[in-house]
Amino acid sequence: MARTARRKLRKTERQERILGELRASPAIRIAKLADDYEVSTETIRRDLDDLGRRGMLNRTYGGASARAFAFEPALSERHKEHVEERQRIGALAARAIRPGQVLMVDVGSTTVHFARRLSAEARDLTVITNSFGVATVLSANPTITVLMCPGRYDGREGSVFGADAVAFLERYNANVAVISASGLTPDGPNDVNPNAAAIKRAMLARSAAGLLLLDHSKYEQLTLENVCPLARIDVLVSDAAPPAALGRALKRDGVALELAAEDGRGDAERLARLLRGEAVQGPASPRNPRQPAPREG
Repeated sequence: MARTARRKLRKTERQERILGELRASPAIRIAKLADDYEVSTETIRRDLDDLGRRGMLNRTYGGASARAFAFEPALSERHKEHVEERQRIGALAARAIRPGQVLMVDVGSTTVHFARRLSAEARDLTVITNSFGVATVLSANPTITVLMCPGRYDGREGSVFGADAVAFLERYNANVAVISASGLTPDGPNDVNPNAAAIKRAMLARSAAGLLLLDHSKYEQLTLENVCPLARIDVLVSDAAPPAALGRALKRDGVALELAAEDGRGDAERLARLLRGEAVQGPASPRNPRQPAPREG
């Protein structure tokens, strides 16, 4: 019997259905999907490759499997990945920080690179953090005051989380929240660890500006929990421009993008002005600060 003709699915519709198949089954095969959707195996292979690059699934031989949204390597392993790019990002962000500012800095491999440059180059700061790595690096600079969050210690992350840490953060106000993330999509930054996501949200809520540091490998990666809407971030510092769809989302939500050049330089002064809520020339500028910030000395 001839197969009943049906409307051909658009690429986005087909990919949504592929993800739906993965929610119902731990693995899918290219040949079966091609037959089900009446397209070529090459079309399905391109769909799976695209979804794999975006972190929506894991490619396997002849098909794909569901991605573990709640898994990420330990911090010690993440420190070995994209080291040069993260050093550049951290260096540019650190040069934009000015004496007298109060920062909230969360745990992450990129935020540790940021803290190292702060420790070497900055002065007269107050830093509130839940990361032992960040606190340890900054302690080498006697002009930087470090306030360490209390809470439950997580050895894999080298940091503290939990209700006590969140309550501690809620006591303070800061000029800038400096956070990292497991991934970034048009819906905003996300994280594999719900406890880490709660810390990031608390830091953003108590800070006048939100600064997101992440390298290009995090673009379009989707993990367990959304941290916040994209519009809650004021500035993204990365090493490369995002894919077109994500770039449009950043522009739509008024998120300024600053890129750390391969020579380690970048427009630190422009970034500093963005973080102070000043209007600057360029494709995007931050919104008004969400709350009064401590006065810079």
